[in-house]
Order: sequence, then structure tokens, then C-alpha cells
Amino acid sequence: MAPRIPDSEGEEPLDDKVNKPTASDDEEDGVASKETPHGRKRAKISLDDRAANVKREAVKLEGAKKNKSNASNRQHETPEASNRAISADGDHDETIGEEDGGMNVPLPPKIEVQPRDVDGYVPGSIVRIRLQNFVTYDEVEFRPGPYLNMVLGPNGTGKSSIACAICIGLGFSPSILGRSTEISAYVKHGSTEGFVEIELKGRARKGNIVVRRNITSKNKSSTFHLNGKQVAMKDVTSAVAALNLQVNNLCSFLPQDRVSEFAQLTPQQLLKETQKAAGASQLTEWHNILIEKSQELAVARESHKKTTDKLAYERGQNERIKPEVEKFEQRQKLQNEIEFWTLAQPYIEYLEAFQHQQALREAKRVAHAGLNVVLGKNAPLKDLQERVNKEKKRVEQALATSNTDGTKKQNSLKSILSAYDQADADCDEVHKEIEIIVKNEAARKDKIDKLNKRLKDLDHAIANPPAIPDSSDALAEELSQVKAELDPLTYQLVDLRQTIGRLEEEVRRNQNSADQARAYLHGITNQQARRIQDLKRWDPATGTVAEWLAQPDTQSKFKMQVFQPPYISVTIPDARYQAAVEGCLSSGQIKTFVTQCNEDYQLFNKLVNDNADFRIGDKRIRVNVWYAEGRAAPQPFNVEEMGALNFDCYALDKVSCDDGLKWFLQRDAHLHCTPIALKESSLNQQTIFLKLGQRGGGSFIGGRTKFTVQVSKYGRKLPFMNTNSIPDPRTFRGQGIDTAAKEEGERRLAEATANLDSVKNRMNMRAKDELQLHARVKELESHKDILKAREETIKKAQNWVAQQEFRKSQTEREIFRLMNEPSAESQKAAHKEKLANHLQKRTKLLIDYHNTILAIVRNQQTKSRLILQIMQATANDIKVRTITNAQSAKTAKAHQLFEEKKEALRIGKENVKKLGDRLKDKFQTIDPSTRNRFEEVPKAEKDAWTNAYIQEQLDHFNELLEANFAVNAGVVETYKRRLKTIEDLEAEEQNVRKDLIKVERGIERVRAMWYPALKSLVNNIGDKFSAAFDRMGCAGEIRITEVEDYNQWTLDILVKFRNTERLQLLTAQRQSGGERSLTTILYLMSLTEYARAPFSLVDEINQGMDNRAERAVHDQLVQVMCQSDAGGQYFLITPKLLPDLTYHQRMRILCVNNGEWLPEQKIGNLKSLVDNYVAHRDAQRH
Repeated sequence: MAPRIPDSEGEEPLDDKVNKPTASDDEEDGVASKETPHGRKRAKISLDDRAANVKREAVKLEGAKKNKSNASNRQHETPEASNRAISADGDHDETIGEEDGGMNVPLPPKIEVQPRDVDGYVPGSIVRIRLQNFVTYDEVEFRPGPYLNMVLGPNGTGKSSIACAICIGLGFSPSILGRSTEISAYVKHGSTEGFVEIELKGRARKGNIVVRRNITSKNKSSTFHLNGKQVAMKDVTSAVAALNLQVNNLCSFLPQDRVSEFAQLTPQQLLKETQKAAGASQLTEWHNILIEKSQELAVARESHKKTTDKLAYERGQNERIKPEVEKFEQRQKLQNEIEFWTLAQPYIEYLEAFQHQQALREAKRVAHAGLNVVLGKNAPLKDLQERVNKEKKRVEQALATSNTDGTKKQNSLKSILSAYDQADADCDEVHKEIEIIVKNEAARKDKIDKLNKRLKDLDHAIANPPAIPDSSDALAEELSQVKAELDPLTYQLVDLRQTIGRLEEEVRRNQNSADQARAYLHGITNQQARRIQDLKRWDPATGTVAEWLAQPDTQSKFKMQVFQPPYISVTIPDARYQAAVEGCLSSGQIKTFVTQCNEDYQLFNKLVNDNADFRIGDKRIRVNVWYAEGRAAPQPFNVEEMGALNFDCYALDKVSCDDGLKWFLQRDAHLHCTPIALKESSLNQQTIFLKLGQRGGGSFIGGRTKFTVQVSKYGRKLPFMNTNSIPDPRTFRGQGIDTAAKEEGERRLAEATANLDSVKNRMNMRAKDELQLHARVKELESHKDILKAREETIKKAQNWVAQQEFRKSQTEREIFRLMNEPSAESQKAAHKEKLANHLQKRTKLLIDYHNTILAIVRNQQTKSRLILQIMQATANDIKVRTITNAQSAKTAKAHQLFEEKKEALRIGKENVKKLGDRLKDKFQTIDPSTRNRFEEVPKAEKDAWTNAYIQEQLDHFNELLEANFAVNAGVVETYKRRLKTIEDLEAEEQNVRKDLIKVERGIERVRAMWYPALKSLVNNIGDKFSAAFDRMGCAGEIRITEVEDYNQWTLDILVKFRNTERLQLLTAQRQSGGERSLTTILYLMSLTEYARAPFSLVDEINQGMDNRAERAVHDQLVQVMCQSDAGGQYFLITPKLLPDLTYHQRMRILCVNNGEWLPEQKIGNLKSLVDNYVAHRDAQRH
């Protein structure tokens, strides 16, 4: 039995030994608080210090495991001690070894913010920014300060464009900005390319780094230059990462369009983003390792629990059935005894059967001898029987021969009768032939008379021939003249018809050219068919449905007209407005089918979208279909306002389509509410912006730019405006007819038509000539036929006499033949001789018939005699058989006895063989020990056994076996199989336990590095955060929430803005927009001193704040960023500026001025104006 390994139920998990944080006093939000020196409740981070106990608990756990052993005193191997430890001064190794949790993860190198240089800049901060054709800027270059930079300017001047430039210029994704994700969208409208150039402060004793990114409006590509040398994007990314620039972290870089997202960060995300932005550089990597290993720990614990549970279960099951197994072994011994004596029983039966076989063999020999004696006495009867049989066979053979001879004579008689009948028929035939000779003779004489009469008529005709017409040479001369004129005309007519055939082929070619030109023009002018094919190439599904809808019988299925998509059914006749109108429609709207009633809408979906048979190949078709009721939005400006604002028209005014489709363009695309001005410079954008902002927003188009006015959803709900460039039209471009192509088609059609007319005229002329020539040829041929007929008549008259002479000669030859034929008398004499021969033959046949009859009578007499002889032979045979059968009874009895003995011997042999085989099989199937025991018994002793003795032994052991109740053999098999399973589970439990210890130790090792660093960071940030809120007259706290799953650890921001409130968790819904903005800026400001990024940026974070809060935030920001060297560079972008704000000489104010026209440098200097204003203000104060 495999040794038992004690399970580890008594071991307490490491996590259970470490003290957990106590519950807070505030039951509503779970937040503990205390009174601050200022009299207000102030938060304190409630974190437990477990780092000091980590190694001690690990050593205790390892010792507890080392002292455990299994039932066989086998010692578990203790995991090797970690070969890495935290040093006394806080340094740690850069990797976690295999033995510490199965990890070998290289930790990232530390990235620390370098101390400020003599100019105040830290490595990685921005020294210079240069922009060209970027968003709102034509060209600008400015130099931010090393501390706090305030970027000021009215809405729409391009403040946020600076944040966009920093993000894009340093190689980060535009998606970070929360605006357009296409890099080409950041090129200034009207320009094809631009660039962003950013100069970064280099490390000590190294030069600055200049990064330049060139962008184009034509495509999504861009190029990078690093220090003037073109490089790949990955090189710029590496350089930026080396300086630890964190533009992709909301804690370091907060664009305007993502300010609200900070408050929407989950506490888990906030913890992770804070670790990336501040504190030790390895915090994020440690946290990720803990998350991964905590998952592995859960899996390892579950696996260990399953293994130990299964091991205990298997052991318990085997202990439960062990008594039954012992009882089974006792029963097995009794069964072995029974099996031994059961083997002896067939052995004795085999010996007895073999002895009985020997007795049967002797009885068979005696019966065989008696049979031979009886057979010897039957020999004389056998000879007599053979003689009788021979005589009988001889007579039967003679009778068979007589029967054969009689049959032959019968057949001969039939032949004679048949020949006689034939001879009689031949005589009748001769008589008939004689009658025919008589008739033929009369006919011959009649024919001779007729031929003689015809001969006389011919002689008379020859003596009086008919008159022969005039056959002078005039007829031949006239016929020759007609031929001389007809032959050239015939050849000329053939040539003329070939020419007409060639002209007909030329007509067909020119007709085809004209038809092709017409088809070409039709294709140019048939705009809908062409647009459907273009749509089918762009979107096969929509194009296929458009073809289906264009069929004449399709529209009849609907109650009202169903319109093709705007791609097909909308035209913009004025090409100047095509891009503007197309910019108002999305690709989905351009491909939408429009119905005018709900019934048609439902039917269209049924026939197309819901129809599984409507497919392209094996893909079902899905298209856009639209129907809506209600009212369209009112237009933002009336006609007078449109003129005053320099708008040319609304987008819908330039659209040509059916009225039913215009309802779709109004209701869904709002084309009737989108005014258009062909020249952007003619618009007063600020006035339009204010008017649309008052109406809740809207869109307008100026030139190739679309302006969208929206109202902010937070704070004071102020309007703001976005701009998008409108590309060249693609959908509505080229909707008109191609004039050049149409002119080319018309030229080809005119040319083909002219050629066709020319050829037809020539062919008509040739046709007239052919008609005249054909009439003359027909006239000559008619005259020729008349002359030929006259010539033929003369020839017939000249040949008449010769014909009559020929007919006379034929008649004479026929008369001569008939006169020389044989006479009737000679023919009759020959037939009479033939008749005499037939009569003679018939007489001979009558004689043969008589002789044959006599032979048949003699044969019948012989057969009668032979039949009597057969009857006698049969009687003799019966008599002999009667005597023989009486003697054979004794022979049969002797033979039966012999067969019985023979059969008994055969059965005995089979029985011996069967018992022998059974005994052999028994020996092969029994247990080897039982077989060996049986073979060891002496033969003499075995031969002395009897069946009674063997049965007595069997009865004895069967009684004992009956007293021992039967146990299922499967129980024993299960017991043995489970023993093997227990051994496997014990080995598996040891391996799982080792893996579990490794993972636990690895987690504690990493936690010992991560938790103190995180705790220190959060404590420091929390102190500054709480102090900042104290100065604001509010309360704030930062708290870590610990759970077993490291992925669910959270960093909670709790704030209180009123004395009547408790601390509340910061969420995107609970606090107002201003409160969220205030919390966000104070938290980011608290991170500044510990931030690893060389610069940070927030854009319009003060939206929604009141003046008091905004001023207080400004004062604290100036104090943090300008009065100490901690932290790096800071950008604060704001559209508004309160008067008399705190100023520090380390601040740098960047005022953005943007517009159609700016004064030249020599005319006005903004810095000089500010200096003069400050001097004047100071003078008034004094």
C-alpha cells in the first residue's frame, strides 16, 4: 500500500496570517476621517504595514512545511531559499528567479527625472515648438519656459492645437487627443502639407533633441526627422521613451476633449495610471507581476486543494473496503481447493472412459469374425443369381435390337408413302403444263397477226413522210448574233451583282458603326444605368438591389414609389456645390433606399433584407432602407439673414431630385439647415458661431471647410466650434454628361451616317444599272429560247424517217422470233414422255410399300417371342431372390451386430477424446499453483482416487465456502487500482505543493518591493492632496483598497466640498463638472513633485469652476510649480484669465493671437504693450 501523505489542512494561508485593514468608521462610504488642525475633517490613508512581517511569515511557512512527513516517513523536500533578497539600503535585484515563484522577468531600468540644468530645464522638457500649416497655424515658433507655462487666448485661436502638436509631433497616436484619428486632418485647410518641430532638452553634457514630423493632407502617412536626419517612427518612439515622456497617460497629459474622462477612470485604472506617472519606475511592472502571479496562485491553490481532497477520498474508500478484501482472500483459498478436486474429477472420468474404449474394441473384433462366417455360406446362391441375371440381360438386349429394327422399318414406310404422294403430284403438274402449251400457241398466232398489220402501217408511213421545215442558214446566223450579244451582257451582269454585294457589305459595316455610335451616345446620356454600375463596383450588395429596383415590374410591387439611393437619384447640377453637398452626407446615407410609407418599408425589408434567397454568391444581402414620419427641423436663418451673413444658399437648394427623396434629405441629413458660402473669407465666422450657439448648435460650410457648432455638455454649457476639411467630391463628381465624349460620339455617328448614305447612293445607282441590264439579258434569253425551239423542230422532222425505219426493223425481228419458236405438238410430246416417267416411279413405290409391310409383320412376331422369354427370365430371377433373401436375414443380423459394435467403438473414441480435451483445457485455464500441486501428486495415488472420494472432498470444501459469504471480485480489483491511484496522487500532491510554495514566495518577494514603494508614494501624494483641499476650504483624501486579487486593488479619491457632507468617492456622476475639474487639477498638481515625466499638460481644466476656486487653484499651481525645483515643466491651457492673479517670475505666459490679419512687428509689439500696462498699473498703485 502506498504511504499516506498528511494533508495540509492545518496550514494557514499566508494571506490569512497577515493583518487586514480594519473597517472605517464611516459606514455610508467606508471612509475613516479625523479632525485636522484647521477644524475640518481631513482624510488619512488607511494602509497596513505588512512589509516588516513578510520574510518572517515566509520563513515560518517554510519551516512548517519542512516538519511535515508522510505515513512512510518520507520527507518532503523544502523549496530552496531565495537566492535574492532586498538589501538593507532598499536596493533590489533586477530579476525574479525561477525559484521565487517560477518567474524570470527582467524588471525595466529605472527612469528618473534628471535634475534641472542651469537654464532650469530638466531632460525631456520642451525647449522650442515650431508649427507650419498645422490646424489653425500658418507658421509659428515659440519657446516654453522650464516651469509653469500658461497658454492664453480666445476660443478657436489654436490653444488646443498646441496640445495636438505636442502629441503628434512626438510620435504618439492622434486617438489620445479625443479628436480626429486621421493624421491628415491636422493639416491646415487649404494646404497640402505641414510639419511639427519640437526641441527637447537633452541630458547633461549632451545636446538637445530635435524631433520633426512632416504630415500631408493627401494620405495618412507621415515622416520623421531626428536631429535633422530622417528616421523611422520606432527610432523616435525609442528616443521619447528614453526620456520617459508620457503623453499617453491622462495623469501627465490631459487634452481638452478628454478632461471628463479623468473622472470616469475606474479606481483600478487610476491606480495603474498613477503608478505609471509617479513614484518608482518599477511600480507598474511589479504590479503587473503581482496580478499575473496572483492568478497563478489561485490556480495553484485550487489544484492543490483538488489533489489533497481526492487523495483523502481515495484513502478513505480503500480503508472502507479492506475487510471485504481480506474476506475475499479467505474465500479465494477455499475456491482453490474446490478447483483442485474439480480437476481430479475429469481425470478419473478420462481413465474410466479409456478402459471402456478398450473393451469396445474387443467386442468389435468378435462381431467381425461372425460376419465373415455367414458371408461364406452365401457363395452358391450368389453364382446362380448371376447366371439368371445374365440370361435376363441377353433377352432384354435382343428385344431392344428388335424394337430398333421395327422403328427403322416404320420410318422407311413413311418415306415410301411420302415419295408416292410426290410422284402423284408431279403427274398432276405435267397435265397442267400441257394445258398451258395449248393456250400459249393460240396467243402466239394472234400476236403474229398484229405485228404483220403494224408492219404494213410502217411501210405506208415511210412511203408518205411529213414535210420538212425550211432549215436555211438564216436561223443559225440569227442564233449566233443573239449569243454574241447575250454572253458579254451576262458577264457584265455578274460583275455588276458582285459590285452590289460588296456595296451591301459596306452598308452593313457602316450601319454597325452608326449603331455603335448611337449606343455609345446612349451610354453617355443614360446616367442612371451608369451610376448603378458604379455603385455596384463600390458596394456590390447595394448595386445589386438597385438593379433589381430599376426593373419595370419591381416598382409595381410597392404602394408608392421607392427611391433609389442618393448616389443614383440625386444630382448636383452646379459643380461648384458638389463637394459641399457631398460633405453633408455620410456614406451610409448616400447608399440608403428611401420609402414613402411604412407598408413599403416593411415590404422592402421582407423582399430584400429578410429574404434568405436574395444573395450574392453564398453571402446574404443587407442594405440600408429608410422611412420616417414627423417634422423636419426649422431652418436657422431666413432669407434676409442668409444674405446678411453672405451665405449663397442652403445645401438642399442645389439638389435635384424627387420631392419624396427631399424629405429624406431634410429629415435625416438636414440639408435644408446647412447654409453654404462658396467663399470662406466672405463669412463672419464669429457672428455665425454666436447665432448658432444661441440656437443650440448647427453646421455651415464656407468654401471647402465644414464648421460644426456644438454646446459643451458640462460647466456653463458654452458653445464651441470644430472644423473639418471637405475633400474633393467623389460621389457627385462627373454627374453631368461628358461633353468631349458626347462630341466624339456625335462625330463618330455623323461620320458613320455620311458614309452609310454615300454607299447607299452608289448601291442604288448600281441597282438601277443591274435592273436595266437584267431586263435586256432576259429579253435576249427569251429570243434565244424561241430560236432554239425552231431549231429543235427541224431536227425532229429530219429524224422522223429514221425513227420509222428503226421501228419497222424491230417489228420484223419480233415476227421472225415468234415464227421460229417450237411448235405446240413437239412440246406436248416432251411432256407426255415426262408423264410416263412419273407413272413408272409411282408403280415402283407401290411395290416397295408392299415389301416393307411384310418386314414389319415379321419383326412384330420376333418381338412377341422375345417378350415371352423375358417373362420367363423374370420369374427365374424372383425365385432365386426369394431363396437368397431367406439366407440374407442371418447375414443382415450378423452385419447389424458388427455395425453396432463399430458405432459403439466410435462413440467411445469420441468420448475419450472429448474428456481428454476437457482435461487439457482444464489444465491450461486453472491457476498455475493448482496445476503444479496436481502434477506433484504421485500417479499411483491419483489412480487410486474414485469418484466417491473426490465428491466427498468437493462437498466438504463447498460447505466451508457456503459459510463464507461471497464478495464481489470487482471490490478487490477496485482496491488494487485505487492503491495505484493513491501512489500517483501522493507524487502529484508533492509537486503541486512545491509549485504553490514557489508562487507564494514569489508574490511575497515582489510585494515586499512594490507595497512599501506604493504606500510611500500614495502617502506623499495624499498629504499634498489633502493639504491642497484644506487650503481650498474643502476636504480630500486618497485611499488604497486592498483585496486578494491584485488586479482589483483600487486608488480611491474621496472629496467633500460642503461641511454638511461626508467624504464622497469621486465619480463622473456624483460631483458637478466644476467639482470634478477642481479635484482633477488638484490631484494632478499633487503628482507633480513625484512625477517621472519631464513635462505635464492640462487643457481647459478650469471649465465649470467658479472664480474663487479657479483663483485658489492658480495660486497653488504657481506655488507648486514655481517656488521649488521639484517636478518638471507644466503647461496650463485656458481660454479665460481672471484679473490680478498671482504671478511668479518663473512663469511664462504664452498668448495666442490668431486671425485673418495681424499687425506687423514694427507697427505693434504685444510684449511692449504688456510691459507698458504693468508699469502704468504699478505707478497708479504707488
